[in-house]
Amino acid sequence: MEETNKLIAEFMGYEDWSEYSSVRLKRPDGIDAYKHICKYKDLQYHESWDWLHKVLDKIEDECILRQRMADNLQSSGHLWFTSGYLYQCGTITEVYEAVVEFIKFYNQNK
Repeated sequence: MEETNKLIAEFMGYEDWSEYSSVRLKRPDGIDAYKHICKYKDLQYHESWDWLHKVLDKIEDECILRQRMADNLQSSGHLWFTSGYLYQCGTITEVYEAVVEFIKFYNQNK
């Protein structure tokens, strides 16, 4: 879980501090990234809709910019993009796993 949460944090643009097993992170409550350090094990993307929805917002923005990303999402099962909007269905675990798969695809096709 730590590795996939780290993957999501990096997608979100947060700075990786591998030597401290941490990232500088802007939390969902808006605290500045350079004032808050979060250990990998404390990232909550896999268990908090508040955290995961920020990622979904960024994915939606990326899909608007890159139709190819949107085409990939249409077949993911738990995430899909249509008419300019990103939709998700399923449990947080299912959506989290779809997000991780999208980010892997995104990173390979930047």
